[in-house]
Amino acid sequence: DTPVEIQLRLNQNMAARLSENPLTSDQLLVQKSDTDWHMQGNMHLSQGLELWLLSQGDSIEVLAPQELRDTIAKTAQRMCSLYTTG
Repeated sequence: DTPVEIQLRLNQNMAARLSENPLTSDQLLVQKSDTDWHMQGNMHLSQGLELWLLSQGDSIEVLAPQELRDTIAKTAQRMCSLYTTG
């Protein structure tokens, strides 16, 4: 139950939201381009975090940790298959 470093790629709107309401107490937001931001901070992995990340749709991409990235990707793939099969 130790906090881990989370790294996210954000769009501009999500970066603005997180600058006003930080996700972590040690959050660092860095602008990479006009539309691309990077966020890092330490937090506990939890089902609540996974659900929040999924609820943000394509505004966020999990970059690290790999375990969290894989979990979100698998859920997104299952969701996509619900809409692509007849």
